[in-house]
Amino acid sequence: MIKIENRGVAQLAEHSVWDRRVVGSNPIAPIYFNYMLGFVYILKSLKNNRYYIGSTINLDNRIREHNNGEVHSTKYIRPLKIEFYQEFENIETAKKVELRLKRYKNKSIIERIIAEKKIRPK
Repeated sequence: MIKIENRGVAQLAEHSVWDRRVVGSNPIAPIYFNYMLGFVYILKSLKNNRYYIGSTINLDNRIREHNNGEVHSTKYIRPLKIEFYQEFENIETAKKVELRLKRYKNKSIIERIIAEKKIRPK
């Protein structure tokens, strides 16, 4: 299990959801979704050494889905190894960063992020 600040990612996601009170029948309403922690991650295929960039609110679960072949875009390049992840204040921000990184399409930029262990702001 990947640990962040001595707490599991699933615990962090659960903490961010259930510590806030939401009125209504759906505790994870679209407007509320933006308050959940977000993660951007970089996976490396051990089969062909290619990188995959993604974002999620539950890092442990998402990595498991990738390695179980449940994600179409990575199904045929398994096994995958997590090379990098960074936490963001919400999933909306994480998705914006993910899209920015995907637009680069430059392996050297991805490798620099992995080496520096940080995504630089714009």
